[in-house]
Amino acid sequence: MDKYHLIYNEKGNSAFGDWFFDADSDEAAVLRAKTFLSEDRREGISLYRIVASKTDFETGA
Repeated sequence: MDKYHLIYNEKGNSAFGDWFFDADSDEAAVLRAKTFLSEDRREGISLYRIVASKTDFETGA
């Protein structure tokens, strides 16, 4: 499982979080992140964009 560092915009403010995804490509990670985060409404978070870069933000061991 790869670890991606995702940057997402929460109501105009930047927020950072580490999320784990079993993905073979950045696009797959982004799609799964969008699905996962958009379903997380515990704090009423509205997400406007999510970006993931395997080269810039991967924080693997």
